[in-house]
Amino acid sequence: MRSYLSIEQARFGDRIAAFIDMQAECADWPIPPLVIQPLVENAVKHGLGGRENGGWVRVEARRRSNALQLRVSDNGIGMPPDAGRRRSQQGPAIAIIWGWVPAMLWVFLVSIVMGAVHDFSALIISMRNQGKSLSEFTARYFNNRTKIFFFAIVFLELWIVIAIFGLVIAMALLVLGVLFSAFAGRLSIVAPAVQLNPAQTPPMWPFLFITIACGAISGFHSLVSSGTTSKQVRNEQDALFVGYGSMRMEGTLATLVIIAVAAGIGMGYADKSGALLTGTAAWTSHYASWASAKGLGSKITAFVVGSANMMSMLGIPQGICLVIMGVFVASFAGTTLDTATRVQRYVVAEPTHDLKLEALANKYSATFIAVGSALVLAFITGASGKGALTLWPLFGAVNQALAGLALIVTTLYLQRSGGLKWLVSGLPALFMSCMTIWALVLNQTKFLGSHNVLLEVINMLILVIAVWNLVEGVAKFFGHFGTASRHPHPAAV
Repeated sequence: MRSYLSIEQARFGDRIAAFIDMQAECADWPIPPLVIQPLVENAVKHGLGGRENGGWVRVEARRRSNALQLRVSDNGIGMPPDAGRRRSQQGPAIAIIWGWVPAMLWVFLVSIVMGAVHDFSALIISMRNQGKSLSEFTARYFNNRTKIFFFAIVFLELWIVIAIFGLVIAMALLVLGVLFSAFAGRLSIVAPAVQLNPAQTPPMWPFLFITIACGAISGFHSLVSSGTTSKQVRNEQDALFVGYGSMRMEGTLATLVIIAVAAGIGMGYADKSGALLTGTAAWTSHYASWASAKGLGSKITAFVVGSANMMSMLGIPQGICLVIMGVFVASFAGTTLDTATRVQRYVVAEPTHDLKLEALANKYSATFIAVGSALVLAFITGASGKGALTLWPLFGAVNQALAGLALIVTTLYLQRSGGLKWLVSGLPALFMSCMTIWALVLNQTKFLGSHNVLLEVINMLILVIAVWNLVEGVAKFFGHFGTASRHPHPAAV
């Protein structure tokens, strides 16, 4: 960190002043590498970079009881007041702002009746279609036009995921930490049960349903189920455990995240001034508004700190708990990046056979397109590699639009068997499609108001695809209603 500041001062001379204020007892305190430097780089580039006359950066280290408090500050340009509203948020760690009850109900109920059905059905249908991905076998149950739309939205989602996670779960210890904290009487829910109108926050309906995705229902899972898992599962008997069971495990993880950010954070949280807060004050400090809880770093902080607090009840030092949870999050990001890249490679390769572009079907060409396109998106705004953040506000709606489309395909598949089995996926498909379209309309209004042409155009494209596929699905459903037995399924495996 000192070397970095020396380099920057050599580059910019008197335009940058650096101050390091560290208590003597903090000098030998061990911390993971690359904790402070990224914060200092952010302050220099984004804080002082916009000031014509430069400014100062201050790094402070203080001991607070048995914890180390680090603070990086600057007198730069800061962030626009509405920056938190412009960036889409994902996951239980931000959805908790509407209260822990809606978040818990959505995760618990939907992961069973929607998410697990969604993942399992995508896996089974893929296994019965030679392991093809969702976008490829859509034409069998929809039509070729819808297959093209599906490919577009699948490519867009994976494009964003690969670029984002290129920039950026110890579960047994976390479970034990929850149990020990609860039985020790240290774990109390400090988040409100329901909070309908938090400051600067979009409406709970429909945004709760596109904010919590992977712990409840996520279109990304259908891509993994049909893109890679179907090529690895031995038979359909195993598919129930793999497809349905793994979604239940992810629902369990989402529940642990909610506990961490609704209760664990109340065991101790250092605010921006360095004061150690507990109870409701700790939660309120972090979740004062949508803007205060914005961004990937803020959500990770709430989860990591809350989880580390609970794990420390096992007798593990707080610093070690923070490192364990940091590795947990980094491993999740790395695994997601690897999976998304593999799925994108399959998605790119499959349609090349229909288009007679065999040269693009081999693993090298498909991988180059998958990784190269994400690389362009990541660095399109500069060397920071954060170009994908430009499209990140669209990810929640894209992801859940894909979930709705996957459930529509499942509904058409089940309808061919006759009876009322299609209700298992048909009702979730209708709900997810309507909630996503509603959110897309609200997003379009917001983007039009902010004059963000790029997001306006892409969001409108996603909205058209979502509405078109819902209409096509309904038309296909009623067009084939009563004639299901004439359309045999591929054989089970």
